[in-house]
Amino acid sequence: MLWQNECYYTNNRYPISTYIFQTPLKVLWLLVFTLLKAQIHRTIYIMTNLKESCPYYGTCGSCKLYNLSYSEQLDYKKQRVIQVFEKLNRSLLNEINGDSLQFDISKITNPVSAPSKYHYRNKMEFTFFKKNGATCVGYHESGQFNKFVEIDDCLLMKAENKSILKATKDWANKNKIESYNKKTHKGVLRYLMIRNSNKTKETIVTLVTSDGSAEMFEPLIAELKSCVALKGFVWAKHSEFADVASLKDSTLLYGEDSLIDSIGDKDFIIPFDSFFQVNNETAKLLYDKIYSYVKENDNVIDLFCGAGTISTYIADEANHILGIEIVDSAIAQAKDNMKLNGIPTSKAEFVAGRVREELSKIRFENEYNLIILDPPRSGTDKHTMRHIGKRQPERIVYVACGLGELAYNLKSVMEFGYKVIEVSSVDMFPWTPHVEVIVYLERI
Repeated sequence: MLWQNECYYTNNRYPISTYIFQTPLKVLWLLVFTLLKAQIHRTIYIMTNLKESCPYYGTCGSCKLYNLSYSEQLDYKKQRVIQVFEKLNRSLLNEINGDSLQFDISKITNPVSAPSKYHYRNKMEFTFFKKNGATCVGYHESGQFNKFVEIDDCLLMKAENKSILKATKDWANKNKIESYNKKTHKGVLRYLMIRNSNKTKETIVTLVTSDGSAEMFEPLIAELKSCVALKGFVWAKHSEFADVASLKDSTLLYGEDSLIDSIGDKDFIIPFDSFFQVNNETAKLLYDKIYSYVKENDNVIDLFCGAGTISTYIADEANHILGIEIVDSAIAQAKDNMKLNGIPTSKAEFVAGRVREELSKIRFENEYNLIILDPPRSGTDKHTMRHIGKRQPERIVYVACGLGELAYNLKSVMEFGYKVIEVSSVDMFPWTPHVEVIVYLERI
């Protein structure tokens, strides 16, 4: 069944509401027949038309759109974007000149397709758990906190990671190292994180435990070195009850704790614990779109700049860039990434601090005419958007990976005299509901 414009449709494209005017018994038979037919159709589609078949679909909570063809996924994601701007348009109805500010929904097109539909993720995270007396590794079951699916392979991860999963499970069971139990808070092994480099084909493995010693990992490190291009192995201790892969207390046990990876023609230093776009190929499409809005003499503010990936990518075109990011270590990475790509230090400066507070410190006579913001999935807030509006840049590029507050945030900045000019999107995460949206606004 597909979701289209807030109505369930069967695979015959008949809305279920078609059946509500029949007799109760006929309704029941029609629904059973239609739903069964749709399920059979979808099962046959998965078995015969998908390039690869996932044995975990339906139980694993990751690929929620695996039952849709790729073109149907793009249609679904387009509808998600349309709903955001329908909400924005409704909110503008009572505004002065609201009609002229509304965005033409018909201009919204399908997301740009991902070049690779499988094995595109450069970072994976797994949870340890116990099953039939053995230590296993896998994902959470769909919608479950304390139930898991054992994973031997995953169509989203790099092929070489399969040997890492096997080696880690074999090591844990051979040495009788038990998984951490979230209810009893007993056990050792908590999370396994794998970071791959598309550029160098090297890998960093991070293992999070509640306790242990460095010596116990020596056999595992030796095995991993024999089966993958292991760049580094990091051990992180997390003894608190919170179900999160905390990496604060970490020790490098082998090699180096960072990789070199690339987006387009730019290289980046990626520490084991830092954020980096998980899909290199599609990230290039996203960054190319951002780059298209940058002009030769632009002075740019890059908000939520992280490790400076966008700043570095647009540096050849922009006149000057100011990056703002709350994480101190990310600011250091941003400077290193600029240096790695041969970009003069005079071209960009980076400031550590809360975006809203740092924006308020910038003197208004500074000629920053373009603001780019790419906040985390949780989004930003209306106060930050209002600070952006008060700065009155000529143009704004808003990159959103979480759509929940996008309409609200856009309206907050539009109150300062801005209009949405273009909306585009890229499919960063095939088989999942997520979509990356780029909104371009101009001051009117």
